[in-house]
Amino acid sequence: MKKIQHWKVLSETDVSPSKWFPLYRQTVQIHNGKVLDDFFISKLGDAAMVIPKMRDGRFALVRQYKHGASEITIEFPAGRIDQNETPEDAAKREVKEETGIQCGAVTSLGKLFPLPSKDTAKLFGFLSLNCEVLHEVNFDQSEDIETLFRTESEINDMIKHGEINCSDTVGLWMKYRLTYSEM
Repeated sequence: MKKIQHWKVLSETDVSPSKWFPLYRQTVQIHNGKVLDDFFISKLGDAAMVIPKMRDGRFALVRQYKHGASEITIEFPAGRIDQNETPEDAAKREVKEETGIQCGAVTSLGKLFPLPSKDTAKLFGFLSLNCEVLHEVNFDQSEDIETLFRTESEINDMIKHGEINCSDTVGLWMKYRLTYSEM
């Protein structure tokens, strides 16, 4: 197997100090020794996503507008991991905040890199079984979310027909299916 080398960061400047989209200009030395002085990278922060499986066997998803895509999307509940918060705690918090669903224990499905060439973010994926709706939802000012409940077969069809097309949700669903599902 070929040895692939990491790039060496020679300098970094914060060119967009924004909590919504932090952007950095880096000078990097790449594998062949050349120096790139204008490589831009974002550091959005790590996130947690959970596949909530309800007691009746259906799965909970969230339907909401995503301004970056300028579309209404269907995804599993997810959000940024707060400082001093574990990915597991963030996953449970996000499900509760977005859907009112109480998760019990969460099982890791691993991590994904949503945009590995331009962002440092990692997405930590989880599965939670025997979930139930227990709480009323109080959305943030920018949130307008609908909770959907679908069977495994319905989710597969939604992905197949492009109704679910967010890469993190599709990737996490694939990890779930390869690990837990009969396929």
